[in-house]
Parts: sequence; C-alpha cells; structure tokens
Amino acid sequence: MPARNKTSVAEERHYLVTSVAQARAIVHTWLADLDLDKAVKLGLPEVDDRYHVWRVPLRSRQGEKIGEVVIAAYTTEILADKTTRPDLRDARPTSWARPPTTFCG
Repeated sequence: MPARNKTSVAEERHYLVTSVAQARAIVHTWLADLDLDKAVKLGLPEVDDRYHVWRVPLRSRQGEKIGEVVIAAYTTEILADKTTRPDLRDARPTSWARPPTTFCG
C-alpha cells in the first residue's frame, strides 16, 4: 500500500483531534467515566469539517446503532447538546429500526 502523501482535513485545520484513534480514545475514556465502556461498541469515527466535530457512532453489543458521541475537533470537548444522552441510550428498545441519534434540547 503506498504511503499517504496528502495531509488530512483534520491536520490542515489544526484540529486537536486529528485521527480516528484519538477520537476513539476520547470516547472510550468518557464511556469509562460513565461506567458504560463495556456496554457499547464504537463505530468508525468520522470528521465533520463543516461543523469542526468528530462523530463517533455508538453500537450495542449486537451491532445496532444506538447513538453517537460528538467531539469538538478544536478542543476535544464532548458536546453534550449534540451527543446522545446516556439515560436515553440505556432506555431505548432494541426493536427500534432507526432510533434518534442525538438529543437537542
């Protein structure tokens, strides 16, 4: 596989969070603080350069999407108003085909 010659969007914009591994580590630490790190799996994080955030999908142990964590790319802060609330995530029925992924309000 050839080496990557191009810098990533995260690197070009000088985000503090520049890689998938960093985004996963931030979310894993947050989940551990909530004692939920064993209850959910992480999906593939992606950078949203329009809003300068990283979005990290949360999946049940069975693989269903149950929410997402949104991280401010410039500060590494988890944005509570954009992230699925832990109490809602725990209460969701597993039968929902497309559960809401963020809480606003």
